[in-house]
Amino acid sequence: MKKLREKIRNMSIRKKIVFYMYVVLIPLLLIICIAATVYRYRESREEYARLQRQNIYSLQSSLDIIEEDVRNLSLNLAINDDIRSILTADDPEAVSRDVRLWQNIAPMRMVEDIIALKGYIKTLSVYPENGVTPYLRCMDASSYISTLEEISATGTYRQAKALLGKGLWVYAPHGSGEIYQGSRSDKLVLVRAIYNTAKSQMLGYATIGISLETIENLCRNALQSEKEAVLLYEKNGGGLLVCGNIEEELHQYI
Repeated sequence: MKKLREKIRNMSIRKKIVFYMYVVLIPLLLIICIAATVYRYRESREEYARLQRQNIYSLQSSLDIIEEDVRNLSLNLAINDDIRSILTADDPEAVSRDVRLWQNIAPMRMVEDIIALKGYIKTLSVYPENGVTPYLRCMDASSYISTLEEISATGTYRQAKALLGKGLWVYAPHGSGEIYQGSRSDKLVLVRAIYNTAKSQMLGYATIGISLETIENLCRNALQSEKEAVLLYEKNGGGLLVCGNIEEELHQYI
């Protein structure tokens, strides 16, 4: 330190000015650089968070539109007078003799037009509790379980029945299961028990299956990095979809 002070004293005024400028400016520049880096980091994090919120709101809006469309279609099946006339028929054998009873009595032609227009709706079924031939429609070469007896033995049916007319979303993997005898692809299915007005008697059981791929594509478009994931849950049931990367422990905890 003595040698340094001696050298400084022996410097010319010009060199002293330059030296002290470096002494002051270098730490100041370091502080400015650090502050600018912290500011840019915070700014980028805020922008990232803003984009995340924007993507989440956009995804939620898209999912809400699809869910509302499917729930409204399901509700229309449940309250339609022509469909209820089939579900409450006193002579189900006589009604079932008409092989096109669902097209001739109920508005299923219009329903099928809606399904074709939506695109993502792949299957629709109505199982009357009175024994009338069920309406089973698959747009993707899937096949429903054909009888009410088999359907009524499933856990999904019992869950829907317990909800007294409220809809329930369930995940249906491709292949056979509690809804399909053979499904060509993974689906999300809205199931609903149809009750009379007093909710004292179950009249039928309806299902609407939508393409899981459609929902997965919407979720993937909302992800910004490989570290993000979207988890979709049914409020009255269990998990429906996991899109993206998530740690197994965190997934189980959620």
